[in-house]
Amino acid sequence: MNARALLLVCLFGLACKAAEPEITPAMLRAQSPYDLGEDGVDVTVYPEAQQRAYFSLRDRCSLCHPLARAVNFPARTEAEWGPYVTQMNMHSGKILLEARQERQILDFLVFDSQRRKSSPAFTKELERLRALWARVQKEKAARGEGKP
Repeated sequence: MNARALLLVCLFGLACKAAEPEITPAMLRAQSPYDLGEDGVDVTVYPEAQQRAYFSLRDRCSLCHPLARAVNFPARTEAEWGPYVTQMNMHSGKILLEARQERQILDFLVFDSQRRKSSPAFTKELERLRALWARVQKEKAARGEGKP
């Protein structure tokens, strides 16, 4: 390999390394790869009913876990989301949502999944989150804070 090619390889390697985000204390507190993603959804282009449902999701679900976990979770259908919504509703030992609110949130999750999560960009984002999660787990293990 000539010197110019070697220099390009080294520079490319440094550029790739620099593109990886630094592991932050917030990342180390994450309990799921999905916690590491965007902490919200731009619902301004969604129908008004779905916007209201999103605000219910945001206000209720973030009481127990980061909103990012719900908006980045890969479930897409009602059959996939339903058990999670029901389980989370009873997670604290008491019912947090009325049946109407639970239905509204479930409908939003399915709607949003069909709109946003069916794109190649979301698939790529999931890959990024899982790779970042692996790095976070490695860092936790290096610090003696968890399993790799």
